[in-house]
Amino acid sequence: MLHIFLVILKILGIALLVILGLLISLLLMVLFIPVKYRILLKVFEKKEAVSVYGDARFSFLGPVFRINIEYKEELYWDFKLFGFLLKCSDDIENGDSDNFFAEFMDDDDFPFEGLSDYNDDYLFSSVSEKEKSDKSDFAEKQNDYNAYKKDRDVKNKINNNNNRRESNNDKRQTRSYSASAKSTVNSIKKMFAKIKSIYKEINKLLIDDRFKTSYNLIKSKLLFVFKKSMPFIKKAEFKFGTDDPALTGIILGGIAAFNGFTGQAVIAEPDFEADRVFINGEADLKGKIKMIHFLNLFWSYYFNKEVKYFKYKIGKIRRRL
Repeated sequence: MLHIFLVILKILGIALLVILGLLISLLLMVLFIPVKYRILLKVFEKKEAVSVYGDARFSFLGPVFRINIEYKEELYWDFKLFGFLLKCSDDIENGDSDNFFAEFMDDDDFPFEGLSDYNDDYLFSSVSEKEKSDKSDFAEKQNDYNAYKKDRDVKNKINNNNNRRESNNDKRQTRSYSASAKSTVNSIKKMFAKIKSIYKEINKLLIDDRFKTSYNLIKSKLLFVFKKSMPFIKKAEFKFGTDDPALTGIILGGIAAFNGFTGQAVIAEPDFEADRVFINGEADLKGKIKMIHFLNLFWSYYFNKEVKYFKYKIGKIRRRL
């Protein structure tokens, strides 16, 4: 009986070790095996319209996990596992709804058709003088005069009230101007006081050796992750121009600075005589991302003492804003 119990424990232990080994192997693969990507981009003009084509492909463990994203007038994406399509975007067919309101408000379906056929002659037809009596004629004139007098009194009352309101509004507006001027002066004083206190805090930080150390640590880690994840430019050639030669020169200088900083080779052909903004070209990028780099950055951000000190000092300045 004891022997059987020990054999069962042995089998369970082996199974648990195998499962634990698989989980550890899977975790190590996710952390250390990179996610590879490749991006193709083309921009060209065709009949005074700009056309953009983009294709991005992400893969993990070769053909095991693949995500493809393509844009050519419409966005399409798919997800494949071991080469089998699991999910993809559906093609959306947009119906023609331009004439919806025109069809809805068609004259044939208008519910009040024929209303304009009624005119004043139909609604207020004249009555012959023979059918009128002197008494009713006098009563109608008296009613018209009373209505006119009442309408005139109402209009005079409304005009008087409006004049009073305008005078009151002018007084209130003058008071509000003086109050707003005082509040503006006070807010400016408070703003300068805040700027002065923030300036003092920044000066303290600039001479703080621990803050400098934490800043250099964060900077080095961010640059490390950026360099490891930044794509390699296999090909990048394009021609561009703007309606302002100075702006074209600034863009060209920025591209040259990017090439010098990253060591990449982006070939740009500027058109300083262009009378409009345009760009034609293509780019082919590829790179890889390792999750271990982002895990290291995450760990440093939340658990490193120097980084915590940096966040504390920056938060202290932000609270003064």
